[in-house]
Amino acid sequence: MGYNTLGGRFMIIKQSFVILSMYFLGTVIAEGLHIPIPGNVLGFALLFAALCGKAIKLDQVEKVSNQIVNNLALFFVVPVVGIMVHANLIKAQFLNIFVPLIASILVGLFTAAKVTELLIGREERKLASAERRDSGGGNDQ
Repeated sequence: MGYNTLGGRFMIIKQSFVILSMYFLGTVIAEGLHIPIPGNVLGFALLFAALCGKAIKLDQVEKVSNQIVNNLALFFVVPVVGIMVHANLIKAQFLNIFVPLIASILVGLFTAAKVTELLIGREERKLASAERRDSGGGNDQ
């Protein structure tokens, strides 16, 4: 179904509505409950949870999501212009920005690696346990 047909336009509007509703819900929850998480991040987490829980099907957001990802570079124009405008301030505070930035990247990287390692180990233990059960627990009597 093309975007130029009435059905195609309705599909795009419907998918946009689903995504924007999750963004709005995340913002309302973050503001209403005074959660120190940005509303857009909370909305993204809600959308992810809804997709994982099958409350929202992938085909209900896929086309618009793909368009957003394909044009993601546009979302970085404003921050890049801000960096260019405030280059002198950034130069003056370079170490105060750079050191925590690198430290937080490394902490995130090592945390993700450790969590992945733990999850893989847990899965391997489950598989080994299931194999022992299937083979009769190692007793050949």
